[in-house]
Amino acid sequence: MSLERKEIFEFGEFRLDVDEHTIERIDGQKNAALTGKAFQTLVLLVSRRGHLVSREDLIRYIWPDTIVEDNNLEKCVHHLRQYLGETANGHKYIETVRKHGYRFVKKVETVEVSSSWLPESLRAVNEDNPPASLPDDGSIHPAANMKSSFGVEQLVVDRAGTTFRSILFLPSLILLSVGIITAVGYYRYFRLGLQPASVEFQSKRGTENEEAKGLYLQAMNLSEERGVQNLQKALEYLDRAVLLDPNYSVAWAGKALIHRDIVGHTDSGQREHYEKSMDALGNALAIDPNSSEAYSALCGNKQRYEYDTAGAEAACQQALALDPNSPVAHKTYANFLYSIGRFDEAIVEIKKAMDLQPVSYRNQQMYALTLYYARRYGEAEELFKRLIELNPGHGAFIYDRLIRVLEAEEKYSEAYDSLVKKLTLEKADVKKIERLTAAYRSSGWRGVVIEQIKTAEADSNVSEYQLACLYAKAADKDKAFENLEKAYQTRSFQIAILKVDPELDALRSDPRYADLVRRVEGK
Repeated sequence: MSLERKEIFEFGEFRLDVDEHTIERIDGQKNAALTGKAFQTLVLLVSRRGHLVSREDLIRYIWPDTIVEDNNLEKCVHHLRQYLGETANGHKYIETVRKHGYRFVKKVETVEVSSSWLPESLRAVNEDNPPASLPDDGSIHPAANMKSSFGVEQLVVDRAGTTFRSILFLPSLILLSVGIITAVGYYRYFRLGLQPASVEFQSKRGTENEEAKGLYLQAMNLSEERGVQNLQKALEYLDRAVLLDPNYSVAWAGKALIHRDIVGHTDSGQREHYEKSMDALGNALAIDPNSSEAYSALCGNKQRYEYDTAGAEAACQQALALDPNSPVAHKTYANFLYSIGRFDEAIVEIKKAMDLQPVSYRNQQMYALTLYYARRYGEAEELFKRLIELNPGHGAFIYDRLIRVLEAEEKYSEAYDSLVKKLTLEKADVKKIERLTAAYRSSGWRGVVIEQIKTAEADSNVSEYQLACLYAKAADKDKAFENLEKAYQTRSFQIAILKVDPELDALRSDPRYADLVRRVEGK
């Protein structure tokens, strides 16, 4: 990948030339010199304009491999604000998000973007001098390049002669410690429903850097363990891997997949993880347009965040076409298929993943979940119990799923015993367990559900979707739909299983349910 790009950003009174490492005033006035660290901070903030840049990301890229005091970043941002001439009356460039990071809020225009690093088939050309003919390989061709406030607007022409107007989005992940800025956005073509173009350069999926390779393998092993802490540690390894080799496509794709997985544990920060996942997969595809792993990550993002069912399936199928022997591609497609109720196909795909990766604990989990959503409760129960025996330390997650199966089978005594075991593994408050025990003894399983609702309402870590499931089981439809609507509006990752979740069976005859399913499926 060539680095012969030129980016010039204009905002307020300033013009920022990333490649020349210069910033100047548009009106020609002179400002004092901007320090190196402040300049790097500005580049990162401008490149991620409109989006939160966490303190951790700023410190990681501005002071790589260096221990710095907390106020170093604050001093750097303060110096940058003084340089830009921020005022108290609203002339603002940088917004502080307390305890989290910073956001560049001033409108930014991209004055010039040279895409010489892209393959020939993806380079923008002057609209007044179009190519004599379209490519013979069925690829897309960007046929115009116009200024945009956040990217490059293009006219994209397909083989049939149809012209699409699109935006080649240019979010950048800045690797300041090695002076590299990788533009991404190749995936935007996919959002038009177009196939990726042919590539005339040799891709670099792997790496010759042994340390980077080792970090990648460590990260992928950790990701198999699941759990937020393991996934966050895996991301740290992958961050180091791409710093050692910025052209390590597989590591970028791994980052995209793990950001997607983190959202599978909590709704917290899901927008930020979605954006980071899209940035990472864009980098992976910029280096290797044939990255199956990147398309698998795209499939998950399009389904779980964008609610684009058709686009998600197309991305999954592209991942499989690029690498039919990828267990990740088969597993991701299985996840997609069971979420929309195509259970037989999902089982075929997850079994293929298990054949390719027979020791994967996660593949076994996925198979058990598929059986549960397919209402094959007996088989799901047996498999979940076996998974607990195989990995007792991971039992809390599996117990949670087993409880739902036992509940669906109306095996309430076993469900209660499993709930107590789950809470014990999680080191839950003893009083909480006592309240649930008292509720079960006095009112049976319904008492447990009511007590869970009381606890969940006071717990900010419980999602609206989880609350909706509890209310559905308690036969409070209005509260259930109220929370489902909130989950939909906030783009909860869990809403993707709305169509198949047995916990919502009590709602299926209500017209509000059909309407919500229609919206989630993008119809």
